[in-house]
Amino acid sequence: MTARLAPPEPHPPPFDLHDLLRFERQLSELSAAFISLPTTDLDQAMADGLVRIVKALNIDRSTLIRILTLTGSAQVMHAYAVEGVAPLQRFFAVRDANPWALSMAMANRLVAFSRLDDLPPEASVDKESWRRMGLKSHVMVPIMVAGHLHGTLNFASLRVEREWSDELLGRMRLLAEIYGSALARQRAEEEVELAIGFERLASGILASLVLTPPDEQGKAVFRGLSAIGEFVGAEHVALWQDAGRDGRYEPIHRWPAEDFTVHPDLPAYKLPWLPGRMAARDVVRLATLEELPSAAQVDLDT
Repeated sequence: MTARLAPPEPHPPPFDLHDLLRFERQLSELSAAFISLPTTDLDQAMADGLVRIVKALNIDRSTLIRILTLTGSAQVMHAYAVEGVAPLQRFFAVRDANPWALSMAMANRLVAFSRLDDLPPEASVDKESWRRMGLKSHVMVPIMVAGHLHGTLNFASLRVEREWSDELLGRMRLLAEIYGSALARQRAEEEVELAIGFERLASGILASLVLTPPDEQGKAVFRGLSAIGEFVGAEHVALWQDAGRDGRYEPIHRWPAEDFTVHPDLPAYKLPWLPGRMAARDVVRLATLEELPSAAQVDLDT
């Protein structure tokens, strides 16, 4: 069922000095609130801030989106829309729907248009995606955390076309920085909590391995791998040993998550590039297989 948009107001005038002053007041209040609040209250404060911004700017929707640049996926963290404006789906593939906008955000460049036809030719895919969404005017401001793209703060008009002055865009950029600071605080605290939680987990596994009788060690190792996998959200955790021939490694203990299929035909994995990394005491970590160097072609094929 298609959501009905509320009847448009008479074409609103361009944002003037009073609008900017009203927006400035919201910026000041949000900045002060985010600084003073404990991190446990930041989510609600960020959601409330979107409500206040939509009302102050007389726009239709504002959305805080988290972007995972490695996968090209996006998650709506908080959003507010006026009555009659459909919300965005919570998860979507931003790399497919808005490849040009994603590249702009990753370069820390703001995207703003007052009408879809203002978009450049290279934004043709984005233009059609935004047209299907019903956007008439839109601003997307990147949010950077520790120098990397964390997400975007978005301002949308679906009922009428709106002009975005340079002064207003500058203040939107400042608002995104305020949200970015709040998200950085959250992230720092979450990382501390994760580190403490993993230390406790490791201590518990070590104690279990020390206290378990030799004939029960296999079960204790499996329980440890299971605990690690569940903690980090992995689908498969394995303990490998050097098979002693031709750079092959074999798993001696493994924990697969539910519904994960373990390959039955690889009793020993041929990984000739990996031993050199292990000998150098390197941690090998990959977000995608494409990150392997050309010297690791056999490992890649395996």
